[in-house]
Amino acid sequence: MKKRLFFLSFLLLSLLLTVNTFATHLRAGQITAVRDPSNLSTPTYIFTLTLYRDTQGVDQPEATIGIVPILANGQRGNNPVFLRADANTPRRTVGVNIEEITYTFNYTFPGSGSYVIYFQEQNRNAEIVNMNNSVNTPFYVETMLNLVPTIGNNSTPQLLNPPIDNAKVGQKFTHNPTAFDPDGDSLAYRMVIPRQSTTLSVNGYQSPETVGPPLGIPEAGSGSPTFVINPLTGDIIWDAPGVYGIGTKGYANYGIAFVVEEWRKTAVGYIKIGEIVRDMQITVREQPNKRPELIIPKDTCIVAGTVLKAIIRATDPDQNQSIRISSESAIFSTSTALFPNQPAATLDPPNHPPKVRDQYQYQGNPAQSNFEWKTVCEQVRAQPYDVVFKAEDNAPVPNQLTDTKTWRVTIVNQPPTNVQAHADGQSIKISWDAYTCSSRGVLYIWRKEGCETGVIPAYTIGAPANYTLIGRASLTTTSFLDELVKPGTSYQYLVSSSIDNRLHSLSTDPSCTSLLLKPGTPTTQITSPASNDTIAPSSSLTIQANATDTDGSIAKVEFFTFRTKIGEALTAPFSITWADVKEGTYPIFTRVTDNEGNINLSDEIIVTVKDIVNATEPHIKRKLITYPNPFLDEIFIQYNYPIESISLINQLGVEQRISYEVVGNQSYLVRTNALPTGIYLLKIQDKNGQQLVQKIIH
Repeated sequence: MKKRLFFLSFLLLSLLLTVNTFATHLRAGQITAVRDPSNLSTPTYIFTLTLYRDTQGVDQPEATIGIVPILANGQRGNNPVFLRADANTPRRTVGVNIEEITYTFNYTFPGSGSYVIYFQEQNRNAEIVNMNNSVNTPFYVETMLNLVPTIGNNSTPQLLNPPIDNAKVGQKFTHNPTAFDPDGDSLAYRMVIPRQSTTLSVNGYQSPETVGPPLGIPEAGSGSPTFVINPLTGDIIWDAPGVYGIGTKGYANYGIAFVVEEWRKTAVGYIKIGEIVRDMQITVREQPNKRPELIIPKDTCIVAGTVLKAIIRATDPDQNQSIRISSESAIFSTSTALFPNQPAATLDPPNHPPKVRDQYQYQGNPAQSNFEWKTVCEQVRAQPYDVVFKAEDNAPVPNQLTDTKTWRVTIVNQPPTNVQAHADGQSIKISWDAYTCSSRGVLYIWRKEGCETGVIPAYTIGAPANYTLIGRASLTTTSFLDELVKPGTSYQYLVSSSIDNRLHSLSTDPSCTSLLLKPGTPTTQITSPASNDTIAPSSSLTIQANATDTDGSIAKVEFFTFRTKIGEALTAPFSITWADVKEGTYPIFTRVTDNEGNINLSDEIIVTVKDIVNATEPHIKRKLITYPNPFLDEIFIQYNYPIESISLINQLGVEQRISYEVVGNQSYLVRTNALPTGIYLLKIQDKNGQQLVQKIIH
């Protein structure tokens, strides 16, 4: 009996050791999601689990993912749905004894809300030096989807560059996941600790640059090593790996993880609609080979319809090494499923998908590839295209080294053309040719006093220099009427197109004109308060003006601030009471109309409203104006420091960043037509880190 028990115990132990020995296979992976194009009437998604495994370990012929909702309290539900799938074929080889396996799952969500899709499996590969006991540590990745019916269809970014890469001791390492979002959403990147379950990080994790002693030395030859991810482009840079953990086997494996966040712009600002956790592995070797170096163009902004051409170059300090320049960026794909807005860019030699990486062509040293992209209007979007290039040498396996760099290409709408301005009665009419480029976006009309000549840039970030926004129009509109003009004053006009209220493509043909100052034109001027007066806040502000007409009578005097009418007076003395004026600085002017319909404008005065007695010095210096308040669809903001961000905080304390337009010097416009009625806190953060908060009512 004792012998039998001993034999059974030995057999069980041997089986356990066998499982632990052969389950040492998972190196990297992530989960991506695509809205099922064949079933858009329901929230049906196609999930792809992509894993990278040692082919010398146990196989992974099938996989199971879990789906669980995020509850109102932020916790995860207790009853996950499990889906199982067999591995797809064929599999792709991405390294020495490393293959990529994919699994596909279909699922229809029960309704809107936030959900987590996750995968957990035993075990990771052995000898990952920046965590404890990796061989017995589970592998875990997850993806979050926020299903909001009002934002439309959504698919997660696709991560096109495999998360398996090689680094060399003492040389800067670069990698990019080559994320592409087919919906044009904004992506952000951040590092996280790899996890072994929903709630547990791996044991004993250390960021790669802190592992040692000895620590690595940056490529420059001195200083402390660094390990960072660029939050905008996703470039991962390790400068530089050390020799820790290499030993007699000649290499050391490092495990890392990072998050790709997906943000969508809505009428009330950016909303986070998803994120992907990618687990990745870097293998460091000490070897004589040196990495190649890429030379790519500077970040570029072009107008849709432009043919973009560039030469991508690479050199290698090892003169006997050949180099291949490649890219797995989506813009090279002719598949409309991956890159919907064809035509695709080209790279010659064509080292980009769908070719197998082993078939990529090596060139000489130095090497160069020709890039060309015939852009079209359908490719206009708010976010730049991140075109990731890789240079790889042909050193003997497994000593190949790479350099990765990201070129950001922004495509803006074509500008409006043939802008003309001419007198139209008591107003100036601005017209332009029918706009044909894009079905998305808005036209903006800009004005400044005085006529100038000079080169107009093709695009601008924010307001054109010295111009003020006076109106907006749909893309189908071909004219705009400027009714707030002063006879005898020259005005120059520009029209721009933008899809995100930030980056404007400008008409290159500004038009300048004026209204004739006829004899007998009425005049008006504000008499109280005086310009540059400082007034204490109160429930109302009285504004008085005079008006004269040498050959008739005055019909009315209207009062404006920020081109918004705040009142009118029909008889002398001409005055209004402006109620509930908040602290801030206000430009105010009047418009007079006589009995014959002739008009004129007053000079503008500036009035500052502030609590002189109780205000502290920082508060006096940092002037925040919001008008009107309460407001309907728009709110104007004046703030005398450069703004970093604007947020709204609702009554539940939920804070959300909102987008805004720059409409003049220290003037901003927020459009809030989709905002629910209620009381909010408007929070302004300037570029010096200071914050001001003001209550507003919608």
